[in-house]
Amino acid sequence: MLDLADRMLRLPRHLGIHSGGMVMCDRPVIEVVPVEWARMEGRTVLQWDKEDCADAGLVKFDLLGLGMLTAIRYAFESIEEHTGKRYEMHDLSDDSDPLVYDLLCAADTVGVFQVESRAQMATLPRLQPREFYDIVVEVALIRPGPIQGGSVHPYIERARGRQDVTYPHDLLEPVLKRTLGVPLFQEQLMQMAIAVAGFSPKESDQLRRAMGSKRSQERMEELRDRFYAGMAANEVEPDKQDEIFEKLKAFADFGFPESHAYSFAHLVYVSSWLKVHHPAAFYAGLLAAQPMGFYSPQSLAADARRHGVRVLRPSVTQSRVLASVERVDPSSLVEPVETAVAHLVRADPALAVRMGLESVRGIGKDKAEEIVAARVSTGSTSGDDPTTGFRDLRDLVRRVELSTPQLEALATAGALEPLGIDRREGLWAAGALGQEGPTTLPGVSVGVGPDAARDERDRAVPGRRVGHRRHTRLLPDAARAPRAGGGGGAHRGAGDSH
Repeated sequence: MLDLADRMLRLPRHLGIHSGGMVMCDRPVIEVVPVEWARMEGRTVLQWDKEDCADAGLVKFDLLGLGMLTAIRYAFESIEEHTGKRYEMHDLSDDSDPLVYDLLCAADTVGVFQVESRAQMATLPRLQPREFYDIVVEVALIRPGPIQGGSVHPYIERARGRQDVTYPHDLLEPVLKRTLGVPLFQEQLMQMAIAVAGFSPKESDQLRRAMGSKRSQERMEELRDRFYAGMAANEVEPDKQDEIFEKLKAFADFGFPESHAYSFAHLVYVSSWLKVHHPAAFYAGLLAAQPMGFYSPQSLAADARRHGVRVLRPSVTQSRVLASVERVDPSSLVEPVETAVAHLVRADPALAVRMGLESVRGIGKDKAEEIVAARVSTGSTSGDDPTTGFRDLRDLVRRVELSTPQLEALATAGALEPLGIDRREGLWAAGALGQEGPTTLPGVSVGVGPDAARDERDRAVPGRRVGHRRHTRLLPDAARAPRAGGGGGAHRGAGDSH
């Protein structure tokens, strides 16, 4: 039994599918690797795992989807719309704007790619990044590998000049010089094995893979012996041998590739540049690309206001489907924003962020698109200029099919206020107007007109309402006339419970 259990210990626990793993061949892949149907309809997967594919010499790709790329694209589009200047990622390859580094040193990085976590925010003021490679290091530093390997504090102390730069061995100085004698990147692991133990590039990659696998104890022990023999041949002291090997093993599982760190650092710089120079477009892009990152839309909106960027609530007459930048009257700003971080960005008081209709709970993208399309369509039932939006609340529901919960959600979000309907009035009218739509006859909702929600609320008296499920139908004025003899109205008490 123990023998069987020991052999099963190193077997795969289950079969999984890499969400972004791809293999590329010069011929149909089924001619090279056995393929099987996946659980998802129409999807096939390779029967080999990633290690077998690598051993066979196949080219593997790990495709990573980043929400920040979407947010940056939205921000660039907003900038082009309001300034006429078109930006691309490569246009910001200079990486030397001092205002960007001021923002990073102040740890004012809510919404900024990769450095928005609390751990990153705590590290930025200590590291004080002032050049692009500092951002590269910052991205790789706060990772499980460097943290477990005890690399964070020594690197910061050496970068700030409070600790001398030393190396575990003279052979490692060419490898670790750029990171001040502290191993940070996955590539350094392999370079250290080549430099100090005489490994070949292939053996160093095998060492990296063996260190990162929980089911490679035999292979790890074999490479360990080979690693120590190589260090002994290079006259590395025994105590240094253990130190070097433990440093490698500490961050082998979670070491971050330097090539990835460079790419991520560029996204850090671009997102920081947007926050500094075009904060309205930056926050609008983030809000349009939700869900993403560490922070909720409410936290992002609050951070925008702290930086002097106005965030306007959703509006059925102004909002687009997603959050966008809107030009406003600067004189309408009640008072200038004075916070500890407002000076770090260049907020334009003439630009504000308008929340999108999709952000209203219960509306969703499809319904938001219907509202926007109806607002600009030529089939306006109001007969007004179709670009002016909806005439009133009834005009909205006559052109867009909206349920009672959706109308309530729009009212609660304040999206109906441009129509002269406040939250309470919108909630009052939602029950009746939820029964009316583009496919119903006009006027089927009783007592709801341009000002009827307010009037009916003020004039309603107990016992004059007829309850129906969740809705409250208001009776016409004639039905409110008191009966002779002061008798109570019909259905007395039926609406009291509502």
